[in-house]
Amino acid sequence: MALAAAPLLLLFSLGMRTTGSAEVFRDRIVIRGKGVLPLTVRWDEVVGFRDASDFVQLLRAHRLPDPALTIPTRDDAERAALLDTLMKCGLRRDEGGA
Repeated sequence: MALAAAPLLLLFSLGMRTTGSAEVFRDRIVIRGKGVLPLTVRWDEVVGFRDASDFVQLLRAHRLPDPALTIPTRDDAERAALLDTLMKCGLRRDEGGA
């Protein structure tokens, strides 16, 4: 995996989740939402992602899509940066829709 040593920090604002963040590390991603405990997912648990216009959803193997693994994005530039990072991690894009 060719990620920088420093985490990529993505801030978002969307509806009920007024603030939150997703930090991308070499071995895991940590998703934080306002008033919610952080959710840490190891990359070896993630098999792909779905891309929508205002969020990206991570997918785990042999599980139904999990709303907790949804990362809202504020704009196209933020979404593009996240998608680029996920592809560099070797994740596949699921075209099944979100």
